Amino acid sequence: MEMEIEHFLDDHPLSLIQDQKDYERFRCSVCEKMLSSPSYGCSYCGFFLHKSCSQIQRQLQLYFHPCSLELTMRWGYICNACFDDRSGFSFYCQKCDFDLDLECALMSTTVKTEEDGQIQHFTHRHPLQLVDLNKEQDEVYCSICEKPCSDVVYGCRKCNFFLHHSCMDIPQVINHHQFHPEHSRPTHIWIVQVSRL
Repeated sequence: MEMEIEHFLDDHPLSLIQDQKDYERFRCSVCEKMLSSPSYGCSYCGFFLHKSCSQIQRQLQLYFHPCSLELTMRWGYICNACFDDRSGFSFYCQKCDFDLDLECALMSTTVKTEEDGQIQHFTHRHPLQLVDLNKEQDEVYCSICEKPCSDVVYGCRKCNFFLHHSCMDIPQVINHHQFHPEHSRPTHIWIVQVSRL
């Protein structure tokens, strides 16, 4: 493991933290969680990073936002994915005034296989977890066909977003549909989630 790294978020070299007491005293400057091994830091300016957070990119391009998102320090913003009030680092699009907090941005870039019980589907910005509705009390509805779900589905509990297995196969782009036969461009599918009262 490298003893020292350079990082675009700080002007000084960051050293591998070897004193266990430092892990209990400092927070990561990116994710704001307590440090854990391995981590890097600069005691001169008080900048610390988990090794995993040191690999964060300056820019993200996600399938559900047309512009690139830049890693930016922001105070008092609302995440456009989870709608939580945030301060600190954000992946931000100035043109659209669009923010993603780090947790949502990094969740959106994670693609796991069906074997992991999690998938990334183009209709939702967060990974969808396999959910056994036989163990659930609340009735949930498919976000595509809006019919009640039963048995096992993929869903995001945080956003109350669920999909039938049969509805997951809808195409992202339709070419030459009968309602748009003269349309020279593919028609993109957009899912708009409406909350149920």
